[in-house]
Amino acid sequence: MAGLWNPWHGPAGDLLTCCILTTDANEMVRPIHDRMQVILPPADFAAWLAPASSPADLAALLRPYPADDLE
Repeated sequence: MAGLWNPWHGPAGDLLTCCILTTDANEMVRPIHDRMQVILPPADFAAWLAPASSPADLAALLRPYPADDLE
């Protein structure tokens, strides 16, 4: 799944924060909810984790996972 983490430096000390990114639901999930987690295929792992990736390049990865590839 695609997620983000970031240390937050507050007055009471540091706090590690994280979130799971969501996108529109695919056909399989839509009967349950209108959103689903962003699931990255292995071919996109390197791009997602690359420090030099631009936000515009990463935004293209935030899409519904193909319903045919889920059980």
